[in-house]
Amino acid sequence: TLPAKWLQEHKLKAGDDVNIEQKENMLLIEKTKKKKEIKRERIVLEKGDFNVYRSFLGGLYRAGYDEITVQFKNPEDIQILQDVADSLYGFEIVDITENQCLMKSVYTEEVTEIQPYTRKMMYVTKTMQNTLMKDIKQKTFSSKSQMFYLRNTILKQRDIIARTIVQHKLVNEKYTAYNTIANNLWNIAKNYYNLYVY
Repeated sequence: TLPAKWLQEHKLKAGDDVNIEQKENMLLIEKTKKKKEIKRERIVLEKGDFNVYRSFLGGLYRAGYDEITVQFKNPEDIQILQDVADSLYGFEIVDITENQCLMKSVYTEEVTEIQPYTRKMMYVTKTMQNTLMKDIKQKTFSSKSQMFYLRNTILKQRDIIARTIVQHKLVNEKYTAYNTIANNLWNIAKNYYNLYVY
């Protein structure tokens, strides 16, 4: 018998396994970690465009896929796919053939905290706003590459927040609010960049 509150917090029910370790005069009880199921997907990409590839692969990343096999027609697309992998936390291209590559999550530990990513998004959004306002006042628009980098930094944060919520099934008001904030900050960053380019 274990305390009901502890069982509820750790989503345990009768018959589930726990680890028990004896340390001096104490017994340490912890929830047994289940082996993570690897989610795999195979897709074919033909367009050769970073935004198209990023959209497809970002969607699979946010949905919690761990391995994505990508087939492509043009061998030069591997550079675009590498740029996409670089824009996703913990994803790397681990195998390449002439017209196919394997992108894989290489996390050594799972992310569970999303507050730091949200704070970073807020800071980067403020940096974009300051850059935009400064260049408007000075009438010199030489920060386009910096604005694009900041925009993509926000996108990367938004995706890791969404992925963490999906992978850990964090469905409650707190995490719904974080997800909404992350999506809104992404929309602001995207629009700041578009406004800057305009």
